[in-house]
Amino acid sequence: MIRSATLLATLLATSTGWAQEYRFPSELPASGTVQYITAHRDLKDGAGVEDYACGTNAYNGHRGTDIGIGGFAVMDAGSRWVVAAAEGEVTAAVDGCFDRCTSGQCECGGGFGNYVKITHPDGKSTYYGHLMRGSVRVTTGEPVTCGQRLGKVGSSGHSTGPHLHFEPRYANNVSDDPYAGACGGPISFWVAQGAYNALPGEQCAGGAPPPVEAGTVKGVLWNLGVTTGPNDAGNVRVVGGHVTADDGTTTSARAGDGYWALSLPAGSHRITAELEGFLPTSRDVTVSAGQVAWASMGLEPEDGAPPPRDDARILDAPMLIEVEPEDPVVATWWVENSGTTTWAEGEVTLAFVEGARWDAEAAPVVAPDQQVAPGEQVALQLSLTAVATATRATSVWRLTRVGGAAFGEPLQLEVRVRTATTSDPGAPDKLEGGPRGGSLGGSCGCRDADRPDPGVALIGVYIGFLLWRRRTPR
Repeated sequence: MIRSATLLATLLATSTGWAQEYRFPSELPASGTVQYITAHRDLKDGAGVEDYACGTNAYNGHRGTDIGIGGFAVMDAGSRWVVAAAEGEVTAAVDGCFDRCTSGQCECGGGFGNYVKITHPDGKSTYYGHLMRGSVRVTTGEPVTCGQRLGKVGSSGHSTGPHLHFEPRYANNVSDDPYAGACGGPISFWVAQGAYNALPGEQCAGGAPPPVEAGTVKGVLWNLGVTTGPNDAGNVRVVGGHVTADDGTTTSARAGDGYWALSLPAGSHRITAELEGFLPTSRDVTVSAGQVAWASMGLEPEDGAPPPRDDARILDAPMLIEVEPEDPVVATWWVENSGTTTWAEGEVTLAFVEGARWDAEAAPVVAPDQQVAPGEQVALQLSLTAVATATRATSVWRLTRVGGAAFGEPLQLEVRVRTATTSDPGAPDKLEGGPRGGSLGGSCGCRDADRPDPGVALIGVYIGFLLWRRRTPR
């Protein structure tokens, strides 16, 4: 058994046999989704899985404890704080990795993505992996106390969704399971382990549960140039506005209703909201531990500036695409952002309008860490595979702001699959839509689309729709 051998070696190497005890490594929220255990350490060699309690809440080869928060919706609403399980010194802190991985294969931070490593007085270290980009609050060499905030739960590195990977390791880098059980080790590393699949206690070693030190600030953003209040008849909510607290915590007003939320330490804070085309506005708010404070803000349009406007103009489009069955096709449109808003990651998608639907799933228009400003051009690509013979079919798509309206000129795609009666011996084997052609790009392989049933769909469509290249008009 791994746990027994590693624990015995450690006890023999120390004069006292003392081992650090841990609290639950995340702050529980005052409201909303409470964290939960998604996977324990796999203690079974080879095929099959077995956790410390002889159960199967693990996956093959997993070396830590995974703690979920409720998915990207919770992450985007402020996520959950990760805290030090015990006192120690920060011996590694990594930030800046992409934090919306869903494939489990986004390389950064040695697989942990954004993470913190704390070395404790007993010689062991604890790892806190897959944190949100920009949330890490500690630096290498910094001493930390039990319960001190380290960062927020994200989905960076080898992750398939927002969760915390918690893992203790010995000084020789051998990993161990903090739980004790019938199929695990004899000693628990937790102050209060709790029942199977329940959360360990929040108590730090030698103390009571720490007081809740954070509260929540919530609000909406609305257009002050339309109505004086956020709930007045005819009000227009402002989507995508950036809301930032004085401690650097930030979020964005979500699509549809302009709602936002921040988790902040108790005390007085100044909250600022900003969005292109509006004047920045701020307000002061007092946050009480474990309580919710509301701080909605109206944004005033800049003097003489019209309301933000989404628009797109097609510069170059594919003609009729004619292929043999099973041939891959890449259709390319060159589109200019002809509106007054900037297209940011996750804010603009491609939406089906009419014609042949083809069971397509549209990916984000803008690649991670990229933007398309007004006047800039972007190559949009649609990848599909002909899986059955058919007559000519047309599909129409439009750019759409998430939670908002479609905009810009429609993108029309016409495809014909050649049959024995329509094929032309002198025609090329494959035509690519658009004079620029090119292959479909991707970012870290975070999602694979399923191929539709050829008995149902005329054409299986796989959309890799992203910022392939930007260029400035000459």
